[in-house]
Amino acid sequence: MAGKADVQEAVAWAAENYERVAVLDEKTGRTKLHWGKAESDPPPMGRSYMRHAANNPSNFFSQTVPKFLSEDAAEEVSEEDVKAEKKSIAEMRALLKQFMEVEKK
Repeated sequence: MAGKADVQEAVAWAAENYERVAVLDEKTGRTKLHWGKAESDPPPMGRSYMRHAANNPSNFFSQTVPKFLSEDAAEEVSEEDVKAEKKSIAEMRALLKQFMEVEKK
């Protein structure tokens, strides 16, 4: 199971590489991820947080980044926070999957 430091590393990597990796496709309106443009290889969970950032940048940068990367985040982030964040990401993925299935029809 991932610890606080792992989540913080993944969130930091996603935030730092977002502008290089996440590119909006103007034809489709979707964000495409160009992993090779990242400055470094993603840490464990880095790709998951990058997908979260690409799918919901407003939430990622207004809630996730401050929650996990504030100066005193190391003390504030509990295992429950990590679990809740993972659940939130899983729920967003499920909604996206449903959306993609509906769009294919």
